[in-house]
Amino acid sequence: MPLERIVEHLLMVSDNDAAEVIFRQAAIGAKKPGSIAEATKVVRAELTKLGIWDPGMAITDGSGLARQTRVPADSMVKMLRVAASTQHPELRAVITGLSVRRSRGQSATPVLRRQERGWPRRGTRQDRNPQQGTRPRRPDPQRRRVAAGVRLLDQQAEE
Repeated sequence: MPLERIVEHLLMVSDNDAAEVIFRQAAIGAKKPGSIAEATKVVRAELTKLGIWDPGMAITDGSGLARQTRVPADSMVKMLRVAASTQHPELRAVITGLSVRRSRGQSATPVLRRQERGWPRRGTRQDRNPQQGTRPRRPDPQRRRVAAGVRLLDQQAEE
């Protein structure tokens, strides 16, 4: 199976274990040991080369679940723009793998109940339709910037 399909699938089902494996494989692919430290260096170098790395970023694992991981909304928008561009078709799986609420016909009721409690909607659970993030308690300007960036990408794609 091509790497693009693996990445698309792990994003779609939000498989954190697979994300960790791919993270370490990035280091191995660069002829480095498959450690988290080496993977962090390799990923940072690649994101810098793509123009995505931001001084405010901190990547400490492959799944993004570590509390020390920081990815500003502006960097997320940059990443989505680069992945959607025609210059990097190898990154298209980042766009096509984004999970969409109820993409598998799931009723909104369980999702809304989890949101009301502020439960995470991402994880390595195979028996649910994973969603991103948690329900915010207060308006979050970071989320709004990412949402605005995604809407902008949609508008550009339609043109």
